Amino acid sequence: MAALNLKEVVAEAVTSLGGSATASEVREYIKSKYGKDWKNIETIMNDLSVESSSSFFPPEERVLKRTGQGKYSLKEVATPEPTEPEATPEMPKPTSSGTTQKTLEETIAFYSEKLKQILNQPKYTFAEAAPNQIPAASGVYLVYDNKTNEIVYAGKSRNLRTRLLQQHKTGNVEGSQFRKALGQKHNLNSELQISEYIASNCNFQFLTVDSREEIVRSEHFIAAILAPTLTTRLKQ
Repeated sequence: MAALNLKEVVAEAVTSLGGSATASEVREYIKSKYGKDWKNIETIMNDLSVESSSSFFPPEERVLKRTGQGKYSLKEVATPEPTEPEATPEMPKPTSSGTTQKTLEETIAFYSEKLKQILNQPKYTFAEAAPNQIPAASGVYLVYDNKTNEIVYAGKSRNLRTRLLQQHKTGNVEGSQFRKALGQKHNLNSELQISEYIASNCNFQFLTVDSREEIVRSEHFIAAILAPTLTTRLKQ
């Protein structure tokens, strides 16, 4: 089965649902028609909205607008006024749809490659990772929970070493959304319990990324595709 086009399928769902729909309604439509369960559809729809400030979609590809109360509708597209036909008809000029489709495909391909790259990086355990193994550089990262055998968190940072080995490994819930969500999920009642759980059960992968824009868009794309459980919990 060919891969579904995120923008086109979401736009189709919103149109079929009367022109305005919530993320849960779109998710159920896609699941019913295509058998695809996008758990992080809220992130995808947010990235497709014109109001998003951190979308991996370029502005011209964002087909939705927020209408309040968790709903989205298709953004209005200006329709050119009809013109009088020329006496001698010319060959029609190509529309921008081909260029737009190409741009979208290139964007998705670019961030799909980022996803492949991070998934092919070596894994480090929080218990054994040394500071000289983790660069003090910007990038994106994934956290795995070996106890539940799943990817639980996707994040970004300007300093991967500080974020992973200090804020997440031995920090506190005020400075780490990952620690906060992990503690809530497993009913861990103290910072010590959270730190012990991370040291015993969690490992991570990272990918350095220089561009701030690419970091933000990479994190959004990775979270939208992989739907890490704790990242999803924090966005609900």
